[in-house]
Amino acid sequence: MKAFLVLAIIAFGMITPSGIFAETDSVEVNGKVYTVEYTATGLEVLGLDTDDQPPTLIILMSTTDVQGTLEVILDRSFLDAKADDGSDEEFLVLIDGLDTTFAESSTSTQRILQIQIPPGTISVDIIGTDFGLAPVGESMEEPAEPTEPAEIPEEIPQEPLIQETPEMSCGPGTILVNGQCVVEQVSPPVAETPETEPPIEESICGPGTVLKDGACVLDQSCGPGTILVNGQCVLDESASEPKSSRGMAFEFVAPMVAAFIIAMIIMIVLWGIGKAGRKKN
Repeated sequence: MKAFLVLAIIAFGMITPSGIFAETDSVEVNGKVYTVEYTATGLEVLGLDTDDQPPTLIILMSTTDVQGTLEVILDRSFLDAKADDGSDEEFLVLIDGLDTTFAESSTSTQRILQIQIPPGTISVDIIGTDFGLAPVGESMEEPAEPTEPAEIPEEIPQEPLIQETPEMSCGPGTILVNGQCVVEQVSPPVAETPETEPPIEESICGPGTVLKDGACVLDQSCGPGTILVNGQCVLDESASEPKSSRGMAFEFVAPMVAAFIIAMIIMIVLWGIGKAGRKKN
């Protein structure tokens, strides 16, 4: 019979999913230690942490390749979410920094969150509005600690004051040296060397202008075949007039006539040489 019971307990442990039993862990907020109860299925909770701005419970975990479930029981005295009128407000739950949906049930002293955890999750942040609120029917004020009577400080004997010797001052034009006023030796002022102005750089004028009396003025020189008259460049009429059409025709025909004459002379010379050769024969 005992062997049967032992085998039954071992078999129940093998078929029961790991991590379905409620566990607790503690966190410290503002010098107070609070207990957080949770149930993890298909994952392992590595630790708890908190953050004040805003009030946040941080749950660090290690997950498997399948989806897990995390149920967290929050005492209102530890972390709660309240609206301005005192009514319950929904928590903000982040899985690895991303907003997620969850199921919630609540009592007058607790709020219970059921969160689906996808594979690969590292942390879950549960963000509320207040840390350390007193549960319903309890006062948040702590009993005042008895104050100890203030100690009366002992009188410290004062040392006799040492009278200081008044400082000796000298009149105008004198200074104090070894307890005596002597005439101040004033050195003659050093003549200041007049500053020399830096040389003015030679002005460089742009295209179409020339330097005249330190200023750039318009270059009024004219191009070839023109002269400056009343500030304007006009045609120089003294230049040679263009050749007439007759002169141009002569210049074109003259080379041709000369070439014809030379060709005739060469033909006559060759004819004479040929005739002389026939006579010799």
